[in-house]
Amino acid sequence: SEECLSTTWESCSLCGKKVNRGVHFGSRDGVFYCPDCAKKPVCSGCGMPNDCVKLEDGRDMCKKCRATSVTSYREAMEIIRSVRKVLKDEFGFYTKHDIKYRLVDLHELKEISKNQEMELGLYSHEQWKNTEVTSKSRLGMKLEETTSVTMSDSFYIYILTDLPKDKFIEVAAHEHAHDWMEEKYPNIKVPLLCEGWAEYTASLINSYYGNDYMNEKMKNNDNPVYGDGFRLISGIAEKGGTESVLEFLKERNNEKK
Repeated sequence: SEECLSTTWESCSLCGKKVNRGVHFGSRDGVFYCPDCAKKPVCSGCGMPNDCVKLEDGRDMCKKCRATSVTSYREAMEIIRSVRKVLKDEFGFYTKHDIKYRLVDLHELKEISKNQEMELGLYSHEQWKNTEVTSKSRLGMKLEETTSVTMSDSFYIYILTDLPKDKFIEVAAHEHAHDWMEEKYPNIKVPLLCEGWAEYTASLINSYYGNDYMNEKMKNNDNPVYGDGFRLISGIAEKGGTESVLEFLKERNNEKK
């Protein structure tokens, strides 16, 4: 009977109803939602349907993610300093760059990145050439002219405001991984490798902070750059550890010289 069969049906993770059809989010074995709850707004923090509040920049966010969201620059910098220290002390991924940090909303981030897709952070390195001409003269006559050229560098990391704390930690690690890779392996420009490395580094930080559950989303990400890149780099690490990843990147870097 239907009453008997209903005892074997899956329960919706949001409303708890047992139903014979619904949607799995994240993967075929992901979190299950009944048809009604699956239609709810998808939280920009956890990526799951829920009863959400609308942020000023248009994003939807559930109450659970909202409860830990990073909204102040002070809290953001405390997390960033912690992540940067762990990257240095535990994994040896560190640069001495004087990075400038900014919390931005979705509209600002899209304008800065020139990318209309949903991004959570951005690393930017700007470089200028400064030319200075010095001349020596005597009695109104030019005797000598010297030209000197120097380079100036500015480093920026932009992170989306109102991210849940665990996600903010992940994004901070991801963007610092770009900074480290650019200095260590400057010849690697392939997005698959750059983003794969950044995602792999973020997964190490997730595990360090006890957030291994977030790495499952990386493994199941169907994005051809972020998802495939992570699976490529993490696959190398599974066989030979992080050292094998660094050797792989070193070889790719030398190929581009």
